[in-house]
Amino acid sequence: MSSSVERALNFIEVELITIQRRYDILKELFGTEKEYVNLLNETAPFFFYLVQTGFLENTILSIARLMDPPKQGNFNNMSLEKFIDILKEETSDEKQTSISEETLIIELNLILNCYVKYTTEILNSYRNKKIAHNDHDVLEKTAEIVDKITFQHLELALTSLRDFVNAVNIHYKGIKTVFTYPFSPLTSGLLKSLHLAKSTRKYLHELQESNSIIPNDLIVNPNLYNFSYDLLDKNVFKKSELK
Repeated sequence: MSSSVERALNFIEVELITIQRRYDILKELFGTEKEYVNLLNETAPFFFYLVQTGFLENTILSIARLMDPPKQGNFNNMSLEKFIDILKEETSDEKQTSISEETLIIELNLILNCYVKYTTEILNSYRNKKIAHNDHDVLEKTAEIVDKITFQHLELALTSLRDFVNAVNIHYKGIKTVFTYPFSPLTSGLLKSLHLAKSTRKYLHELQESNSIIPNDLIVNPNLYNFSYDLLDKNVFKKSELK
């Protein structure tokens, strides 16, 4: 593997690992247990609605960037197509392209055009018409677009991207990169803290209702315990919940 191919591969690999971690957090918080969604709604509905939207849109944008054309105007993009171009240039310059390298280029083109582009098409369309731009036809409902991005859309896209990268890894290194860690929760600390805070609020409410004395170590700011949700729409987060 030449240094330029290695640098390009390392960039895509790190980018994909970052996207995968972001997706894992998104799914742990908003797609694993209904109880978690209810807990987030009860804690700070609009804040976690923004968190969900931010993680989702950032994930879509990051995937879409990897699907950019190799060049736009005078600027080069570091994308999957660009990686194949770099691979072609390197093997062409050396004039020693082996049959296995030619086979790799064919394999990568097949994965990209028949698999990755198919699984990311919906995400690219959503990026172009609802994230990067406010498409007028979509707003006027004269053009159709997938209204909701689901975890299935994201998982299919990430699986195809992982397969692309690992086709290169297997060719040059004989091993795959592990992108997923199913037994490594990323948000358990946050969820436990929110659950504890919920229990504490309930306990304090019971003390107040019975006119009991609140322990000094629980009095940080009385206003925190008298916060009213009446001004907030508790369902605002649920409206955009991924399924």
